[in-house]
Amino acid sequence: MGIGRLRLHRGAIPGVYRRGGMTDNRVISMRTGILMALLLLADGCATRATAPAATPAPPPTAAATEQPPGGEATGKAAESAAAGENENAATLANLAAARRSHGDYSEAEALYIRVLMLQRGGLGREHPDVATTLNNLASVRALQGKYAAAEPMFKEALAIREKALGPEHRLTAQTLNNLALLYAAQGNAAEAEPLYRRALGIQEKTLGPNHPDVGRTLLNLAALLRDTGRAGEAEPLETRARAIGKAASPRK
Repeated sequence: MGIGRLRLHRGAIPGVYRRGGMTDNRVISMRTGILMALLLLADGCATRATAPAATPAPPPTAAATEQPPGGEATGKAAESAAAGENENAATLANLAAARRSHGDYSEAEALYIRVLMLQRGGLGREHPDVATTLNNLASVRALQGKYAAAEPMFKEALAIREKALGPEHRLTAQTLNNLALLYAAQGNAAEAEPLYRRALGIQEKTLGPNHPDVGRTLLNLAALLRDTGRAGEAEPLETRARAIGKAASPRK
């Protein structure tokens, strides 16, 4: 499978392939195919600030009740500053998502970098919100063709989510899917396929076998199989995905 262009088949990328009414034999650019899927799978923008978890105060003791002058005020000021940073990060994340949706990937990237710096400083490097921003930053970098810069971002997001949320969480599966899409976009089917299959297993277990996310992963895996000459393996996945999509569609 070439790096510059990729053959996509019916339903391979939801919202990208179907929207244009393309035939199975039409070849479209990888940028508007696989990489658009990265955009669609990116986490939604933040709508609220997440404050760091408060550490329970120790039981009062004689020593603990003695504070230096202004100690209590200083603590409140620090808490207020942290809350302000979180609110600022949420605002910037919303703005970055808006820039991303309008195709201004360079500006979105710069904003996500600012969000990441604020979150790492206020929440720590292993907070789930940091993983969300890493995922989104990686997505916009991939959309600009910056694959080498995107890959470690996805990998770091995956490591955080596996540790903080668990190896079988739906967001862990999302990051696995995104990393697989990145590898597929570069023609690296050997790396992409096991990630798709692991993501699919998690989604089936946590969301159920007929969830729309399962359908999307089935289609992505099927597209990969077709592009590596395994149409026979792809067909049952596509059939199952179409059934999921049909069941999820609003009845007229």
